[in-house]
Amino acid sequence: MGAVCATGTTVREFWSNATEGVCGTEVRTIVGADETEITVPVAQADGFWKLQPDLGRDISRADDFSKFAAFAADAAVASSGLDFAADPALGARTATIIGTGIGGQSSLEQTYVNMLCKGKRPRPLTILRLNPNAAASHLSIR
Repeated sequence: MGAVCATGTTVREFWSNATEGVCGTEVRTIVGADETEITVPVAQADGFWKLQPDLGRDISRADDFSKFAAFAADAAVASSGLDFAADPALGARTATIIGTGIGGQSSLEQTYVNMLCKGKRPRPLTILRLNPNAAASHLSIR
């Protein structure tokens, strides 16, 4: 298994916090590009960025949620003991389940700010980053 969430970036940390009833949300003040401040409860995976994972060039331009999926998938494969290099047919017999309600929200918000607040054009890969299936697509080609 692999996990990236507000209560942990490893399965062990996630499960420990879940069984101890640790809440992953906290109230934060977010400052927008136009200096507007809003105070809201958030559940942010801060621990992920502290790890500085090297996920490879193929996913470097992806949205954060795809990076989270790649990191969790790498952890799941490592803990499973599967060796895809030793058995090339293994990939065709392997599956994953990714639950997502929306994809690329951070890209959507950044594009909104860039277009409406700063007058910039959208980045060329914006549509690909917004796709809810982007994480599954990235994992299928890894």
